[in-house]
Amino acid sequence: MRRGLTQFIALLLLLAACTPSLNWRAVRPAGSHLSLTFPCKPDVAAREVAGLHQGLAQCDADGASFVLSWSALHDSRDAADALKDMRGSVAQALHATVGTPRPFAVPGMTPLPEAVQMDLAGARHARVATFARDAQVYELLVVSDAPIRPAAWEGFVGMAGFTE
Repeated sequence: MRRGLTQFIALLLLLAACTPSLNWRAVRPAGSHLSLTFPCKPDVAAREVAGLHQGLAQCDADGASFVLSWSALHDSRDAADALKDMRGSVAQALHATVGTPRPFAVPGMTPLPEAVQMDLAGARHARVATFARDAQVYELLVVSDAPIRPAAWEGFVGMAGFTE
């Protein structure tokens, strides 16, 4: 009897965890060449700067902002430095200290040691990942007043992949 009650309580907790406060959907922002899941319908903006395409997809859900940004480069050899600059810019904008970088990979990306994910700590919590494919760099970012929930991060980045 006790085991059945324990299993029933575990099932209730599992169902509560699946409550759709985050309504995950596959998104392929035009020009990004990337598919990933967002917990809400993102607003997407794109522009040309010096003849190079840049884009941003962003939405807010469950007290957090979920952001994908991407930018074309003139030369793929500049990707490593661009990834470092992207992470530094986010940390500076959030007035945050940078945690220990951990490897990050998306199937089909260009393998670079600078492709990492890390936590940022400041007035707000954030987790950022940067990676590249050829002459295009990407940044995935979740920002929240509360610590970033692992399930939210994995839901956001776990299904990322290139479409072309």
